[in-house]
Parts: sequence; structure tokens; C-alpha cells
Amino acid sequence: MSRKPRGFSVIIEEAYPISLRVMRTSRGLYRWEAEVKGISLEQVEDYIHKLDEWCRERFESVSQKAEAAATPKPSEAANPLPEIALPIRYREHDLGKVILGHDRTTIRISDSYKVKLEDPAISKFLIQRVINPLCEKYNVHCNTIEKDGYLREIVIDKPLFGKDAERIIESARWAITKAFSKPLEKKGGEGRNE
Repeated sequence: MSRKPRGFSVIIEEAYPISLRVMRTSRGLYRWEAEVKGISLEQVEDYIHKLDEWCRERFESVSQKAEAAATPKPSEAANPLPEIALPIRYREHDLGKVILGHDRTTIRISDSYKVKLEDPAISKFLIQRVINPLCEKYNVHCNTIEKDGYLREIVIDKPLFGKDAERIIESARWAITKAFSKPLEKKGGEGRNE
């Protein structure tokens, strides 16, 4: 049974002017060093250039294959589970959803409903009291996305789990429902959101 060495080094010395050292790392990558002595700068540069080309032809593709094999796959391949999307509903209306993603948490409001970022339920409660403290706790950012003057998404640059996820889900459901239902309650069930 042949075993690959964890790392090795080869030194080739050509009499006096050239010393080439090729090293294989424990990760299977190749590195080389050349020491050239000559009577002129042009001669030294020419030797170094030729040695570098020679090493690249023989070792660079092997190093690239080893590096590609050692590189971790993207997070999607590492986590094949689907993202969790939990609905936000008010009576028979699907107002949006809270998406517990692999690399972020998103509160998305359906395009057919109009909720303003300035609404106190959103700005003062959801963002100031719930999201901002979580962002400070984990040292991450929160971005709000508006379209045509209405809030469409709130994105937290961190996946949330456990109690933090529960708090975001409950708070988002309450705040968006509250912001959506105000015009309906004022106008007897018919409002700008329908």
C-alpha cells in the first residue's frame, strides 16, 4: 500500500549559477524557489523567467486541482435543507412572510399590501425595540427595502434560531398586521390595502 508523503522538498543544483527548490505542501500544493547567479541582470532575469515557466508547466495544474479539492463548497451545497418561510396573515389576507434563511433573516411584505416604514408599529416597535437590539447583540446590519414609497423587505444579515427567531416571527407578525389593519379598522373594513 503506497502512502502519499505529507510534504516533501526537492533541490536541483546545476553546478554554480542555478539553484531550484521545489516544495510540495501538506495540502498538495507546489511552491518553488529559484536562486540564480549570473554575470548580468538580463542573464539572471532570463534564467528566472525560464525556470518559472518550466515549474508552472509541471506543477501549476496539480496545485490548482489540489486547491480546488481543498476549497469548501458553497453554503448551499453544505446545507441542502430548504429555507423556512413562515406566513404573516391577517384574517384572510396573506400579508407576507418571515424567511429564516441559511445566511440571513428576511421579513418580506407581499407586493399587493401597503405598509409604510414610518408606521409606529414598524419603525418604533419592530425596528427600534426588536431588530436593532438583535443587530447590536450579533454585530450585524439590518437593511430596509422600499418600493414606490412602501416597505417591501427588512433584511437582517444573520440567520436567526431559537428564541431570537421566535421573537422576530412574533414581532413581525404583530407589527405588520397592526400597520396593515389600521386603515381597515378606520374605514369599517374597507381601506387602501384591499
